[in-house]
Amino acid sequence: MAYVGILCYPFFIGKIRRIALHLIYFYYVGFVMAMTFLARIRGEFVGADPEVFHFIGFGIVLVSFGMAGIQLYRIRSL
Repeated sequence: MAYVGILCYPFFIGKIRRIALHLIYFYYVGFVMAMTFLARIRGEFVGADPEVFHFIGFGIVLVSFGMAGIQLYRIRSL
């Protein structure tokens, strides 16, 4: 589902007016990415040894979650 969302989202981004749908997409796809990085870090993918890139990717996803949450809070506070 996340991969279909990644492929289809650019075609619908301008048509979606509700911010909640954008957030659901962002956090769902981000969650799938984070779980994939975490599984690779833990060595659960056969043939894919943990590398520095996986730690960096996992960190970027977590920072993105935090930054999006902070921005949403600031927007709603205004």
